[in-house]
Order: sequence, then structure tokens, then C-alpha cells
Amino acid sequence: MDKIKIDKNNGIPKYIQLKDLLVREIATGNFRTGDKFYTERQLIDKYQVSTATIGNTMRAMVRDGWLTRRRGGGTYIDSISPQLDSQAVQVPELLLEGWPREPLRVRDSVNWFIRNEIQNGILNTYPGLVKIAAGHGPGGNKPQSVITLVPSSLQPEKLAAKGIHYIVIDVNCGVPPAQNCVTINQLSGIYELIAYLVRDLGHQHIGMISVNNSSHAARIAGFQIGLRSFDLPFREKYLVRTITGTEEDGRKAMMQLLELKPRPTAVFVDTDIKAIGAIEAVKNAGLRVPEDISIAGFDDIPGADSISPPLTTVKVPYYRLGCEAAIMLQERQQRNQDISSRILHTSLVIRNSCGINDG
Repeated sequence: MDKIKIDKNNGIPKYIQLKDLLVREIATGNFRTGDKFYTERQLIDKYQVSTATIGNTMRAMVRDGWLTRRRGGGTYIDSISPQLDSQAVQVPELLLEGWPREPLRVRDSVNWFIRNEIQNGILNTYPGLVKIAAGHGPGGNKPQSVITLVPSSLQPEKLAAKGIHYIVIDVNCGVPPAQNCVTINQLSGIYELIAYLVRDLGHQHIGMISVNNSSHAARIAGFQIGLRSFDLPFREKYLVRTITGTEEDGRKAMMQLLELKPRPTAVFVDTDIKAIGAIEAVKNAGLRVPEDISIAGFDDIPGADSISPPLTTVKVPYYRLGCEAAIMLQERQQRNQDISSRILHTSLVIRNSCGINDG
């Protein structure tokens, strides 16, 4: 078999990537129902993955009706089209509640990629039929299962009262409920960033650009905690707040920071999109990134690695949020009870927009 490498840096869990490749191979006619499937050694050699990844992949494919395992006899094709096979386990239809019907780029030109990544994670993980509903509150026939994005405070209670299995995805990172929610820990990646700027690159004067609303309060808190961890003062003048999240807002905010004396030698921007504008402002002022000022963002948007210079950023696992929500929902369906909430961690991605402070 030809060797195929799984991408370990795209944020998609390796077992999901492997499952997608294997399902595509089965569905395109390389196997028939009842055929013996690849051995673990063959999969390791072909895809260069660990036994743990293969184990997770096989369990998911058995669960979804593609494969069956025979004790002492190996793994066999159970169905070449399990979702159409009357013998396959029926998975309840899933409603994605709170998603817009129109293309995400049209609906939200700034944050479209967040919803897009989460949605793709759900669609690529949930084994049953998925429908998308605009707004909050399922209409028509009552769905059996719902994944809701950034719900109102009353939405989970309404779903529970109707006997609907639900999972909440909280991208604003408020205090998560104890049950049925998946969210992200923004502080972990921001702390990594501040530690990198201070300890590794020698920056002492660090500014921040952040939108002026509660949705990014955790990012400001993470910035302040990071500074205190390295005995650096939080300077209010080094925090510039914007009204919205556009590149132009980032450019204007960076222009304000450039007028300060002393000006910051590094700036953490609360979104990659505004960080692009901040880099433009530095260049327009005749300065260089990162030689004169280091710039770091937050999100790791598509194309962040092709910005000039490639953007150092805090990566948010949006795709994994969708995957985890779909996995949690299936656990709720199987147990028919509430399950504990889960928190995914952000992480630092180092590229070329941050450099050593020589000043």
C-alpha cells in the first residue's frame, strides 16, 4: 500500500481524518460487504499513525456501522453504506439550532470561520442526518436532539423541559454549566503567549487591542494574569478598545499605540483579523514586524500562516468544539441522561510576527 501521512497540524483529530479516508475508500467500491478489512499493522504502515489513533478510528467505524469485529478473526466490512442499510443502528436526526441559513461569509464577514469550523466538526463527526435551523427555538416537529450555538440563557432549560437531548457550544467562554456544555479555556493559550513574549523574547512593554464588549473579557483577563505572572504592571494606556472586529479597527487601534511614549514593543490583538490591520498600521508608519514591534493574534484563522509576516497566534480548536459536541450528544443519547461539561484548551502557535526585543 502507498504511504499516506495524516496532517497533524490542521486541528482536526487524527482519528477523524483517518476515518474519513477509510470511509471514502469503502464507499468508492474498494471493498464489498463481508470483505476482510485492513489489519492494524497495514494501517500503521499506510497512514503513519499510532495504535491509539487506529483504535479510536476502528471504534468509531464499528459504532457507525461500517465495520464489524470478530473475536480472534479480524475486522470485516459490515456495510458499504451504513446510513442506507436497514440493519444499521438508527441515529436520531440532529438539529443545529442558532445557525444562519445563508452562507456564513455573507452573514458575518468577521467571524464566519468560527461557525464554519464548528459546523464542519459536527457534520464530520455526527453519524446521523443533520438539519440546520436559523435563529433559536426549533420549529415544526419536535427534534430528538439539538446542538445549540451561543444560546440565550433560557434556551437549555426550554430544551430540557421538552425532553430534547441537547448540547450547548459556548464560544464566548462564560462560566459553563456543570452539564451538557462544551467550551474553551482561553487563558491557557494567552498565558503561553505572554510567557513566550516575556521569557523567550525579552519584551517588557506589552500592549493589547481588544473589542469593547463582554464577549472578550476572558481574553483581557488572560492578558492581565499573564503580565502579573511575570511581575509586569498592567498599563491601562497600553489597552486600546475597539468598537467592532474589523481590520480597520485593528489598524486604528495600532496607530494609537504607536503614538505612546514609550510605545509597546509587542502587542497582543484579540483576533487575527484585527491583527492584520495592526500589522498594516506598523508598516504604514515605516516600522517593521517583528524587528520593531511584535504582533500576535488570537483564533488562528485560515490563512494566518500566509500573512506577511506569518502570524503568531493563540489557536482556538473550533473544529474540535464541533467534534466534541457531536460526541457528547451521542453519549447523551446512549445514556439518556445529562453528562458533565467539557473544556478544550487554546494553545500558542509560533510563527514569524514576533521577534526578540533588542531595545
